[in-house]
Amino acid sequence: MSMVNQARRNSIRSRIRDHEPNELDIENQYERSVRESEPFIYDTSVNPKGTMYWQWSILVSSACLYNLIFISLPAFEETRISTDSKWLSYNLVADIIYLIDMFVQCKKNFYESGCLVTDFHDTRINYVYSSGFAMDLVSICPTDLILLVDNNFPLCSCQYFCIIIIFHQYYEMMNETYYDEEREENIYVLLDYWINKTAIMEFSDFIKKYMLSMYWSSMTMTTLGEQPSPNLTIQNLLEIVDTIFGLILFAGIMGSIADLVENANREKQEWQMVLDGLKQYVKYRDLENHLISKIVMEYCEFEISRLEFKETLVKSALPQTLYLKVCKQLNWKILANHPLFQEMFLVSRGSVKVVYSDLDERKPKVCKEGDLVGADGLFWFSDNSLENRRNYTIVSVGYSEVYVLHRDNFFKVLRDYPYERERLRKKAREIQKDLGEIPIDSRRYTSVEETSFEERMLRTKFQIDRIQADIDAQYKKFIESSNSMKRRVFKLERQCNNLIRDESLSEIIETT
Repeated sequence: MSMVNQARRNSIRSRIRDHEPNELDIENQYERSVRESEPFIYDTSVNPKGTMYWQWSILVSSACLYNLIFISLPAFEETRISTDSKWLSYNLVADIIYLIDMFVQCKKNFYESGCLVTDFHDTRINYVYSSGFAMDLVSICPTDLILLVDNNFPLCSCQYFCIIIIFHQYYEMMNETYYDEEREENIYVLLDYWINKTAIMEFSDFIKKYMLSMYWSSMTMTTLGEQPSPNLTIQNLLEIVDTIFGLILFAGIMGSIADLVENANREKQEWQMVLDGLKQYVKYRDLENHLISKIVMEYCEFEISRLEFKETLVKSALPQTLYLKVCKQLNWKILANHPLFQEMFLVSRGSVKVVYSDLDERKPKVCKEGDLVGADGLFWFSDNSLENRRNYTIVSVGYSEVYVLHRDNFFKVLRDYPYERERLRKKAREIQKDLGEIPIDSRRYTSVEETSFEERMLRTKFQIDRIQADIDAQYKKFIESSNSMKRRVFKLERQCNNLIRDESLSEIIETT
């Protein structure tokens, strides 16, 4: 028994020794892994939820706050005469900060269809085609140079009003960063500090002028539209009608605005409650920062997609023929650019990744919006090396929307167009030859399921009807031939009977 066990151990050891990879196999595996692995690319994009962007936003907001506060300084003679060079240098520093911020905005990554876009070309295009790019260009226009020529033109700095959107972005970042509990605690701390604090502050003449300018500006805005009091009856009547009409119009507009604001606040409050709960959850679980930002962005993307109008509702509301015309109008340009326009998958939004099998040496490719996948999937041939099986897998990259064209629907459309079906079949065979799925020297072949199931059933019914008609014709011929044969046999029997009767009569006569 021990000898048998020893022999079994030796056989197992020999198998392991035979299957141990040598140095050449390990080197080949390493080269293959290096060849198949994607090259390392250092990510230099800016994360809008990161600490670096947060700190940079504080600096840009400070420069924006400086421009908005001191935008009215050229209107005062004291500052315009004495400190022109100083304010121009400060404005130059702010403009340099805005230029650097434009470069940072070009590097800011974003999510598209659930995928993080970090490529500089895509981020730059996204920023250039946004409304913020035009406002940033206007804000850095060197209109302060006009003060060097004519210092009596204080309105030259009005372009800085275009950067007010920076405060809105900073406010949104503050709302997404701090929880409601932390905000309430900060308010209580500020109240505790400032309560019962009184101090007498001495202001200079310049500050008084500045405050008076703000006061008279607000008074001017609130006294627009004043007119003398009416004296005549017709004037009183016109004033009454005008006032009533204005009140009704104002009430209607304010009521509509109130409804819109209420609905928007309700939706935003619900969304903010869920987001705050999500942030409290990830903070309680002590997750990593990149995972927290990914969870928050995933929820924001889901909320945006939930608010969008679903295409299934449009499809159910429209008749089938009208919806087909809509799809044709949307996708005809894409289909017309392809030589066969018979793809199984048409990428409408997002991107998909085509991963080939291990036997196929082709590298995976990413198909974006407008690309077509599966050029050799509809027409099947008997001499196909893959036996008409698909040798790739389609994987969605992020959020994607794909139109699917089924073979039965495709051949149902081509049922009434036999010439076009034959032309497309030849084109599909050429494409499969180019891909190496069909031998180039293959001549004889048969198409597999070129028609739909319904068409094959109709063709089978037609053949059955034709066979039934042939059987009926043959049966009719058989009945006619059998009747003719019966008549001939009857005539023959009658003749035989006549002959027999004549012979019997002749014998009787002879005997008598």
